[in-house]
Amino acid sequence: MGVDDDSMPRFTLPWSAGYNPGGPRRLIHPTELQRRRVRCEPIVSRLLKLERELVPACNFCLSERRAIVAQPDRYGFPIRTVMCLDCGLYYLADRLTDDGYAKFYTDDYRKLTALFAGVPQSDINDIHADQVAYGKRLINALQGFLNFRPGARAIDVGGSGGQVGFQFQKYIGIRTTVLDPSPDEVDAARDLGLEGITGSFEKFETDESFDLILFCRSIEHVQDLRGVLAKMRRLLRPDGLLYCDIVDFTELCRLVGHPEGVAKIDHCYWLTQETSARIFKSVGLQIVMVDVSLPQPLCGFLLRPCEPSFSPLADPLRIEAQLRDHQRQSSEWQEWGRTPSDTKDWLRRWAYRLKRRLHASFMQKVQTTRCSSNSPASDPAEGISGTSDNPGAVSTGGQTWDASWASLKGAMVQLYTRSAPRTIHQFWQRRARYLKFEGAGRDVARSAKFIR
Repeated sequence: MGVDDDSMPRFTLPWSAGYNPGGPRRLIHPTELQRRRVRCEPIVSRLLKLERELVPACNFCLSERRAIVAQPDRYGFPIRTVMCLDCGLYYLADRLTDDGYAKFYTDDYRKLTALFAGVPQSDINDIHADQVAYGKRLINALQGFLNFRPGARAIDVGGSGGQVGFQFQKYIGIRTTVLDPSPDEVDAARDLGLEGITGSFEKFETDESFDLILFCRSIEHVQDLRGVLAKMRRLLRPDGLLYCDIVDFTELCRLVGHPEGVAKIDHCYWLTQETSARIFKSVGLQIVMVDVSLPQPLCGFLLRPCEPSFSPLADPLRIEAQLRDHQRQSSEWQEWGRTPSDTKDWLRRWAYRLKRRLHASFMQKVQTTRCSSNSPASDPAEGISGTSDNPGAVSTGGQTWDASWASLKGAMVQLYTRSAPRTIHQFWQRRARYLKFEGAGRDVARSAKFIR
């Protein structure tokens, strides 16, 4: 947690979210990922109706060789995330078309991310507050490089509400344009006094050149990675600067545990620190500064124009090592999934095991009774008798076992679908009720001679 509180107990309950004997702590438990996917099902079902396209080769090196690392994505959308076996770039092998993504970002993007996180959908004020903090931090990180000529121009690609660009215009004095596909967010940028353009960067055309291009939290969303970076290189002045940040895919997998908990439909590409340098240099962009002090797994790059140097192929041993890392992380994550994510999950698993044991015992006895007894009734002293309507049904004191089992199942559902205990005392109270309930269930079974 980051705080050493002596009042906190020095142990971790086996069903708590932080308990992970198989490796380092992961951010999303397998059971929790499934719960989040259930919440996202209504929007995913709508997205399935949108038109999709296949990506036959890597956008960077044009290789068709690839390895599937995730299928489906974290929302449960049936797409494949692959890694190029020649250059190491991660990309979606199946994705929406241009029109599909336009509709997705307009209607469902904010809703889907909010449902997955389990939080209310962010309004424009929340987005602006986050952008203000990000912009101020970015200006502080780039101190010493932001010495521009009078009348310098900047463009913030995917700039949303314009708060990041506004911070540069306010504190650096550089005139800033915001380019974003959302009309509402472009209007918010114009309200701040910035020039706003609605549209995607792929279709953006201008004869101007810029002293600074901001490409923040957006590179994973483009559909033509190489084309976008090459276009930015053309729009930069010879002494201009490009700032771009990435979400390091391998680092995020290390934190979350499985690529399925990382991959998502809105990220067409994923970069890493290793692949970024080669991709930037191939389009004529040289790294001036790397910022690894951002919250994990973010990594920022300050770039300037240089002569292109195409070297797409990565070390095969590094590619193989990355695949091995994904396999190891997936195994540890799945092993962690065998432990309950919280108290509620633990109780449900326990109730499920009890139900399976009782049901197996019941079915075994019914099968034995049907095979060994051809008479409509057995010895009453045994406590088991058939019925005229169903000779195979078992009666326990005048009540058929079918009715007893239905009552037992209803009690289990009522007991174990309640909210998780909030205190240790409340947990032990519920455990005592469970033991009493389990004993009663076994007494019923013994009376019918299902458990000997």
